[in-house]
Amino acid sequence: MSGISLHKVGKSYGSVEVLHDIDLEIPEGQMTVLLGPSGCGKSTLLRMIAGLEPITRGKLLIGGREVNTVAAKERGCAMVFQSYALYPHLTVYKNLAFPLTMAGEKPEAIRQKVNATAEMLQIAPYLDRLPRDLSGGQRQRVAMGRAIIREPNVYLFDEPLSNLDAALRVKMRLEIARLQRELQATMLFVTHDQVEAMTLAHQIVVMNDGYVEQVGAPLDIYRQPASRFVATFIGSPGMNVLDVEAVRHDGSAAQVTLQNGCLLAVESSDPLLVKAIAVRPEALSFSPDPMKQCVEFAVGDFTILGIEQLGDRAFCYISTTAGEIAVAVDSGVSVDSVTDGGKLGIWVHRDDLLTFDAGGRAISNMQKVAEPA
Repeated sequence: MSGISLHKVGKSYGSVEVLHDIDLEIPEGQMTVLLGPSGCGKSTLLRMIAGLEPITRGKLLIGGREVNTVAAKERGCAMVFQSYALYPHLTVYKNLAFPLTMAGEKPEAIRQKVNATAEMLQIAPYLDRLPRDLSGGQRQRVAMGRAIIREPNVYLFDEPLSNLDAALRVKMRLEIARLQRELQATMLFVTHDQVEAMTLAHQIVVMNDGYVEQVGAPLDIYRQPASRFVATFIGSPGMNVLDVEAVRHDGSAAQVTLQNGCLLAVESSDPLLVKAIAVRPEALSFSPDPMKQCVEFAVGDFTILGIEQLGDRAFCYISTTAGEIAVAVDSGVSVDSVTDGGKLGIWVHRDDLLTFDAGGRAISNMQKVAEPA
């Protein structure tokens, strides 16, 4: 196993810069997920680590060894592609055996490793079949097996589940998580699906437009997003972000005025920088919690856009003069039951409000960053 270090790594195609001075540590023996929208540079970064794309600048180390100019086959990486990349004319057995055959291993050693890998991935009954005779999930297992059998230092996954249906994706996520625990392997996984990232990762790297927005444990990123982008990208739905019209402050306390004239008290390490507030839909309610210090949004004119029923939970989407807001509600609630006499009040616990500056970066909440006594 090996950790991966990137120091000011950048990538350009002519005058177009697609990755901007990436500094990143990928811990040994853990699952790190590169998460971001299409076109953010995550697959390009993965291919640079694999040796399939040259590095424009910076330094890349695998296991402490600089590999900028090292050939892909000598980096100790195995890659699983979105398209499976199986040899269609070879049986499952021969697909699994291929990298060992190319490495010159003896037939008996190859047979033992192929059988052990097939048992681990539950594809032993299919060793004599061709890829065209397998389901999508079985093909993905073969592709994973071809990576595992090489016993590499680093496993690289480039959106390997995107071609599978929803139910199979859940099953394969659990399979990959189980393999990581059993192998204690260093794995780097690329996806645009936040559910995959939250369920698989020890560490998530959120990327946007060629930059790293935030690095951290899944729940840390969910609870304390470092930027407005992360706040709206992580979560389903993402955080409600409302622009601030004006700020009055007294020490660390700030009274912000939203675009509909609503006043809210927030805590901030630098109140004068506050340009937007954010709150999770799950932290909002149509009635105050008597056990918490709650403040009310005065929403003014509003329109109920609809309620998204998800079985065990639901979300009510509301268009207000301050912006669009999503509120978590009880499953089965109706549009008519949301409003009371044509009026609407939305309550939030003050500590659940986050603040952002004009550049979209998070501003620390004084209560949350205070040192323990």
